[in-house]
Amino acid sequence: MENTEEELQRQEAREREKEVRDRERQWDESLSKFFLDMAKVVASVLVIGNIVSLDFISPVKWKPISITSIGIVATILLIATAKRIVK
Repeated sequence: MENTEEELQRQEAREREKEVRDRERQWDESLSKFFLDMAKVVASVLVIGNIVSLDFISPVKWKPISITSIGIVATILLIATAKRIVK
């Protein structure tokens, strides 16, 4: 009888551990999705927005080019962070 009670306790402990791992996995997936969404926003606002507004006929303006570069780097970092969270 003691063996069955011990086995039941072990099984319950395993089930609790599994639930905790599932919750952690769901949290990681949600956080990863958040970082990917942020990467989309940064890419669309900083990168695409500045590229569209560039005028290739006039002299070089460094401010839009620097903002675009920062947007590209930020997008890459956000995507890398999301991938790292998933792993």
